[in-house]
Amino acid sequence: MQDHDWDDLKYLLAVHRTGRLSAAALRTATNETTVARRIRRLEADLGGALLQRDPSGRFELTALGIELLPLAEDTERAQQAIRDAADHSRDSQAMTLRITSVPIIVNRILLPSLAGLRATHPGLQVDLLPEARTLDLTAHEADLALRFARPETGGHALHARRLGALRFAAFAPASAPRPETLGWIGYASPSTATPQAQWSRARTDIAFTVSDAETALESVAHGLGRALLPVRATLGDPRLRALPGPAPIHDREVWMVWRATEDDRPALIQSRDWLSTLSWD
Repeated sequence: MQDHDWDDLKYLLAVHRTGRLSAAALRTATNETTVARRIRRLEADLGGALLQRDPSGRFELTALGIELLPLAEDTERAQQAIRDAADHSRDSQAMTLRITSVPIIVNRILLPSLAGLRATHPGLQVDLLPEARTLDLTAHEADLALRFARPETGGHALHARRLGALRFAAFAPASAPRPETLGWIGYASPSTATPQAQWSRARTDIAFTVSDAETALESVAHGLGRALLPVRATLGDPRLRALPGPAPIHDREVWMVWRATEDDRPALIQSRDWLSTLSWD
């Protein structure tokens, strides 16, 4: 039997279960002509009749049809299992969302607040992707991104919304008796275009550099120096203390970005609403 003929088995099963072409046509959402044609094609492929009429005019299986029946039913169950698996996969994908941002936002702001989202939307699965590099939403590397600036690429393919602004300040280890004697932890590639990196390049007392604020925070916490950190990310961390004086850089805006084609995706709507409730000051 040709592979494409396996679908004809459902017409045979429909006639077997209803006894009439008209009822089989209703069951398969086709018409009597289509049902008869598909069964004739199946019979030609197998080289024998599969149906015959009983004295009342109803169709019943021939000996060949009876022999084929278990295989037809197994095929029907297998096809249904495939459809169920595909439906489950689509449902799972629809309620799974990959959110990416720099590690300090993921670890210090999103993770502590994630329980609230899970309680409100237990069917939503969020995959957090902490990345120092900018993942490409148009290439589907993630579904929603939090960034320190409004996107300059992507055009009409991306939508963006401002969430707030993170205030930066200088921090030192809480255990340091004389923090002014500590060197500064600077920012380097891949953050060379950021205000933190520009500030770092202008100083001559940089002890060493890191590529992201999460590493800078942990470096300060381990007593390795002072660093500029987002104040919101340091809240509740007893290992750090803010240094007096004005911050040497301006606040950094935080934007959430997503693909324009998925504006109405339920998982995105729920996640955007959740992110909008978080404090970004």
